Amino acid sequence: MPHHQSKVVPMAVNDDGSVWLPVSARVNELEPSGTEWTSVGAAALATLGALIGGMAVHEMARLTHLHVTSAESDALYVTNMVAAGLAIIASIFTALASNFGGWEVRRVRLGRAKAMAWVVFGFAAACALWRLITILIECQRAVDEKRVAQNSACWRSESSIRITAIQQAVGAVLMEIGLGLCLLAAKKRRRDIRMYLRQLLPPAYSAAIEAERD
Repeated sequence: MPHHQSKVVPMAVNDDGSVWLPVSARVNELEPSGTEWTSVGAAALATLGALIGGMAVHEMARLTHLHVTSAESDALYVTNMVAAGLAIIASIFTALASNFGGWEVRRVRLGRAKAMAWVVFGFAAACALWRLITILIECQRAVDEKRVAQNSACWRSESSIRITAIQQAVGAVLMEIGLGLCLLAAKKRRRDIRMYLRQLLPPAYSAAIEAERD
């Protein structure tokens, strides 16, 4: 009965002593993992931060007691809720782009996800700073002008604006860390996919991919 003979992959030793591998073996060595967990964890963190911050922003009706105009209060609420929603969308899109579809599809989507995450990262940071600085200024103004009711709303009651501001700050920090990790994960994942595709695709197309920015 004939014995099954395994196919031996030819190898050679380079001048520097390293082992030379055929192209097929090098391509397989460069192939990224099918599942990438960093973007999934980053999306979960950004979503958690956005939900914490969003719930705290929802309690910001007390701002009207601090002599913040109704228009500014509405603007604070709307922009920060939009920022929280965009953070959730951008982070989840990054995780999906990194883990689903063919390699070329992932490469294209990760480029878009990275650009989206950059925009949302800056927008959410600006909204958080505007919101927290406004609270600080108005609460300090209440102290300086000896407005007892507003001062109590800021600092003294158990469900004070101070507690709400802390919750918003925690949510903003978690959201920004999550978005930052999404950016890093998308950049690394896209770079790995590009390196892999350059070994598979025709030279002209590989050169076009190599010319792209990370």
